[in-house]
Amino acid sequence: VLGATTRTCLGDGAYRSPHVSVGSDDEKRGFSASVVMGGLEKKKYERGSATNYITRNKARKKLQLSLPDFRRLCILKGIYPHEPKHKKKVNKGSTAARTFYLLKDIKFLLHEPIVNKFREYKVFVRKLRKAYGKSEWNSVERLKDNKPGYRLDHIVKERYPTFIDAVRDLDDALSMCFLFSTFPRTGKCHVQMIQLCRRLTVEFLNYVIAARALRKVFLSIKGIYYQAEVMGQLVTWITPYAFSHNHPTDVDYRVMATFTEFYTTLLGFVNFRLYQSLNLHYPPKIEGQAAVELKPEEGEPYALDSESYMEKLSALSASLARVVAPNPEDEAEVDEFPVEGESTEQEEARQKEQEALEKQKKLFEGLRFFLNREVPREPLAFVIRCFGGEVSWDKSLCIGATYDVKDPTITHQIVDRPNIKEQVIGRYYIQPQWVFDSVNARLCLPVADYFVGVMLPPHLSPFVTEKDGDYIPPEKMKLLALQRGEEPGEESEEEEEEEEDILSLAEEKYRPAALEKMIALIALLVEQSRSERHLTLSQNDMAALTGGKGFPFLFQHIRDGINIRQTCNLIFSLCRYNNRLAEHIVSMLFTSIAKLTPEAANPFFKLLTMLMEFAGGPPGMPPFASYILQRIWEVIEYNPSQCLDWLAVQTPRNKLAHSWVLQNMENWVERFLLAHNYPRVRTSAAYLLVSLIPSNSFRQMFRSTRSLHIPTRDLPLSPDTTVVLHQVYNVLLGLLSRAKLYVDAAVHGTTKLVPYFSFMTYCLISKTEKLMFSTYFMDLWNLFQPKLSEPAIATNHNKQALLSFWYNVCVDCPENVRLIVQNPVVTKNIAFNYILADHDDQDVVLFNRGMLPAYYGILRLCCEQSPAFTRQLASHQNIQWAFKNLTPHASQYPGAVEELFNLMQLFVAQRPDMREEELEDIKQFKKTTISCYLRCLDGRSCWTTLISAFRILLETDEDRLLVVFNRGLILMTESFNTLHMMYHEATACHVTGDLVELLSIFLSVLKSTRPYLQRKGLFVLHARGFVFYTMHQWDSSCCK
Repeated sequence: VLGATTRTCLGDGAYRSPHVSVGSDDEKRGFSASVVMGGLEKKKYERGSATNYITRNKARKKLQLSLPDFRRLCILKGIYPHEPKHKKKVNKGSTAARTFYLLKDIKFLLHEPIVNKFREYKVFVRKLRKAYGKSEWNSVERLKDNKPGYRLDHIVKERYPTFIDAVRDLDDALSMCFLFSTFPRTGKCHVQMIQLCRRLTVEFLNYVIAARALRKVFLSIKGIYYQAEVMGQLVTWITPYAFSHNHPTDVDYRVMATFTEFYTTLLGFVNFRLYQSLNLHYPPKIEGQAAVELKPEEGEPYALDSESYMEKLSALSASLARVVAPNPEDEAEVDEFPVEGESTEQEEARQKEQEALEKQKKLFEGLRFFLNREVPREPLAFVIRCFGGEVSWDKSLCIGATYDVKDPTITHQIVDRPNIKEQVIGRYYIQPQWVFDSVNARLCLPVADYFVGVMLPPHLSPFVTEKDGDYIPPEKMKLLALQRGEEPGEESEEEEEEEEDILSLAEEKYRPAALEKMIALIALLVEQSRSERHLTLSQNDMAALTGGKGFPFLFQHIRDGINIRQTCNLIFSLCRYNNRLAEHIVSMLFTSIAKLTPEAANPFFKLLTMLMEFAGGPPGMPPFASYILQRIWEVIEYNPSQCLDWLAVQTPRNKLAHSWVLQNMENWVERFLLAHNYPRVRTSAAYLLVSLIPSNSFRQMFRSTRSLHIPTRDLPLSPDTTVVLHQVYNVLLGLLSRAKLYVDAAVHGTTKLVPYFSFMTYCLISKTEKLMFSTYFMDLWNLFQPKLSEPAIATNHNKQALLSFWYNVCVDCPENVRLIVQNPVVTKNIAFNYILADHDDQDVVLFNRGMLPAYYGILRLCCEQSPAFTRQLASHQNIQWAFKNLTPHASQYPGAVEELFNLMQLFVAQRPDMREEELEDIKQFKKTTISCYLRCLDGRSCWTTLISAFRILLETDEDRLLVVFNRGLILMTESFNTLHMMYHEATACHVTGDLVELLSIFLSVLKSTRPYLQRKGLFVLHARGFVFYTMHQWDSSCCK
């Protein structure tokens, strides 16, 4: 203890012994230099930029490494030579050619653990050579079994602090790994390195296929350039052609192998994270064989089984297996927010680019390709699969063929020969360039230019972007015309082209206004032709307006969005005193909605809104609202989200729609709020439920249902509004027993119940709604246990939403809490809940930050009501796990840590009527928890947890002595040093309160040792040493 104290004081510079020599060699030399004018003499080349560099030979000597090992270490660590600005000055006046490194880089290498591994490997080689020379074969085998090795994981984490940094630097790694994967098995490179590069590159290609991430491809004389979008970053690499290698003699393969050694480690890390982001197994497994290993049913596995599986994976024709079965509901919706400073034109251009990108990802969907044996199989299969196409080849050519050449569903056969003798009708026979050009053009190009035997068009590079004023080749002009949807034709005179363009622009400019006036005129003429109950239109005029299947005149004008208001007036005029015609027109509107896309159906919904809003008016008007509401369920299957959103708008405005939707809740709530696979449909159903509540403030406060809501406290509602709210809330509570059908994550995903529980949480206006839940308590428990609590799913948002609702329904409602503590089955199993404490995964941290406060809040409410449950929970292993793994991370889980410390206070609280057995349980709990914290906490970073825990647990001298016995004073001293340094050096840190509180705890612990200081024994020496050490710390740091 005295020695440690002396060293600490010397290190802090508080005082120095006159007999101790302190200082570096340069300082000692400085004191021996002559003194000039009261200062030290400055030698030439020992100041300024000359001291920032070091030559390569001096660096090798400083590291004690040979030149190959030094070069290898610099490559692995990413340290490269630097050219000084004043080279002669750095070279101390010499002009000799030397290689310079930054001195700080070499100092950085001094502490690299791989340096020791290099030295161990040299010793190993020397011993192995000696054993071979003496023919000691046992020693040879023993040395080979204990061959030293090293890992580069820490270097990857050091050079790339974040995953995005690694993705940005992936270009060279991929190019080098693809190059090594094509090397023949010669002495130039280790076979293991070639196999590893091949495996990693195949895994990356399969990821690009699964993510539809490929964007560009270009066939150059060097190889094939690919560009993919990975995690928002553009990654470009080159793949060599599959030709035989002729190794050049002027290439140092050892340097390339060193780079590849680092790149393989980096690519392994990246592949793992990329597969994890897509919910794919890693190492990858082929779909359908995820649970079946490639091994014979009987006997030992064959030696080539792993190679066979690798060949099937490298065929790129099969999909990869996923950890959890894919569901459309797992596709998160992206909220679009306007970018600050972005104009409307820029926003529209960005949206168009996103739509074009989504369309490009599905470029080859529905197409089936067959590759002839003369075409390059791997690049074509890779590109076709990346854009949704299916591909196969002759099964004798390569493993992984999925269908034969005789398959009648093949749409394109890719060949590279002058002609084909036997051709199948209905199948395109094209050259390979069509695939690559179509990808770069983002559309399926006309196949006529790529038929067998046809002279191919130029293969344009997609990496070249022409600017204004640059020359654009005619082939590129033709391609741009195809992308705009135009037919590229050849006109004889440029003037005719300009005149046609002007005419077409004029027509487009004046056509909508003219048609809008025409519709308004037709509506006026029809209304003026009315004679009491009948229209006096001619048969031809009536047939032009209402004749034909599906009312083509009305359909075309509504679809084009031409003066919808006047079109509505025209329908009113035609349908007065003609209910049958009104029913047929409404039927046409819903039939059109069912057939059209959501964007194209918008004018029809706009017309339905106008028909629903009609009130009053002349007599004889059909009941359009009734007709529309009766037919809405017929099209809701085709476009559920848009129909539900339309109903949500109409319900507050139209009493008939409100009454009709409210009365039919049992027919649509479970169907669209719980059972539907698409998140947007479930969100729309929640909005429709909100619209049923006749309160503007209630509807306005409800935001996105993808976030968990807090109850709407202190919201005044009228009696009629409360009745409707309770009617909706009762229907939702009744669905708790049905909700367990939708919690299987493998089938339904992990977000299906979020809108359901979010809306029920939002409905908790008062205690009345909380008491309404009591009848359905067991339905909620059967849903939570074991369907949600036991599966090992890191981020189960269904569980988070359920626990949030359960906690809010128990707050300020002791009746619901008693339902928990009075049920022995619930109290026995409620502490069992799967929690993943992965503090490095941001998704897991965010999930736990929302879920854990609600869960531990429920346990706290139960402990406040039941002492028996408190004692049972205090001894549970999961609570000790939470104290150990969660409370040290107070900054990541502030709400959960606060609830855990509240639980800790309840566990140690003593009542006057406690039995001796209960007091002993409290004593044992404090002893176990204190020992756990002293073992797992780091005093330099977890002082907040240490202070909070000791403030609760250290109640008696016995508790404080337990801290002393378990070296707790060292832990508190480390915390004190950190806080003291932050107090004096970090201006933005407000740690005064923590510092004072820690010192008060420190003082109470030291006072508890006072009765033992005069005694003899080991404990006395231990306590005295700590007290002496503490007093020195106080003297050196806190005297001021």
